Amino acid sequence: MFADETIAPTELTLLPVLRPSPTLRKLQPGTAIRLHGRLAGATFELETTLLASELNEAGGQLVCHMPQHGHLHERRQLPRFPIPPATERAVAIVHLPGEVMLCRPVDISRGGLRLRLDTPEVDIGELQVVYCELRRGEDLLQSKLDLRWKRFLDGCLHFGGPLLSREPAFARTLDRLVAEAERSWLRQRDQP
Repeated sequence: MFADETIAPTELTLLPVLRPSPTLRKLQPGTAIRLHGRLAGATFELETTLLASELNEAGGQLVCHMPQHGHLHERRQLPRFPIPPATERAVAIVHLPGEVMLCRPVDISRGGLRLRLDTPEVDIGELQVVYCELRRGEDLLQSKLDLRWKRFLDGCLHFGGPLLSREPAFARTLDRLVAEAERSWLRQRDQP
């Protein structure tokens, strides 16, 4: 093991390794490493720094800093992109029986939409389909949303699913909104 008294145990990760390759066994402390794996059917990548290695031909463990960066590659066929939270122009209006709610769009794909309702005391019940309007600047996207899931996260109700409209004008507007969200995500990802 290594003995660096300045690093708290909560800042370390011990990674068990079975049958390490010769290349992996030669890694030196301080090496930046990228780990790949599967979690709940999705692949992931974690970036971290190797602090110590306790490996032999049979296995052992790597001692690393807690990963500072990670990426989860989802199983979905259409990638979804976050709608920038700083964009105040993006709002969604959800029509429920006898009620209209103002929601914040969280992310979007060419197949669906995720919305956040900031009022924790409101529950959308067991509804299967809601009508929603997404406004972003001059774009207006109107469609039924097939609710596939809902959950409370950080005191807010998150819900989403596929958008059901297939009209040509809807598809063009959706493509513009997704392309804008993707460009914003790429710019943010590429910033140092």
